[in-house]
Amino acid sequence: MKKAIFTAVLLLFAINTYASEFKIGYVNLQKIIIVSDQGKEAQKTLSTIEQAQTTLINENIKEINKIEETLTKQQAILTPETKEQKKTELNNLILAYQKKGKEFKEKLQKKEAELINEIVSRVELILADIAKEQGYSAILNKAGIVYMDADLDLTNTVIDTLNKPAPEK
Repeated sequence: MKKAIFTAVLLLFAINTYASEFKIGYVNLQKIIIVSDQGKEAQKTLSTIEQAQTTLINENIKEINKIEETLTKQQAILTPETKEQKKTELNNLILAYQKKGKEFKEKLQKKEAELINEIVSRVELILADIAKEQGYSAILNKAGIVYMDADLDLTNTVIDTLNKPAPEK
């Protein structure tokens, strides 16, 4: 029994010693992406692309509506061949519109991923520097953490560093 208690005390002492050398921090990566200057700039870029594409899509919708309206108004006087031709033209425009919409969505998602990857790459470098300078063994993303003391949150430090102008080479 004494041997078991002695072993337990030694084990607790060893764990305590090891834990004091193991320093953990965390960041809220989503907040960094949203709040940082680079993240805000990425949102502006995406918004500009989205507005330009929305304008083009709205023009396509107007064109489709115009053809539908013409087809409806002239349905009684159009020959069956002309009616079919107009319907085919309308269907082709609708398909082209759907294709453009899909391509636009894919393009926007690709650009968003590209911009986020740029930010994450910089954040990883900043975190590596912080870990080396301040002795962190691990820095985690808050998304996977259930609870951690707020004193270990490095998010604002990373945002401040990220917002500083890059040193000239």
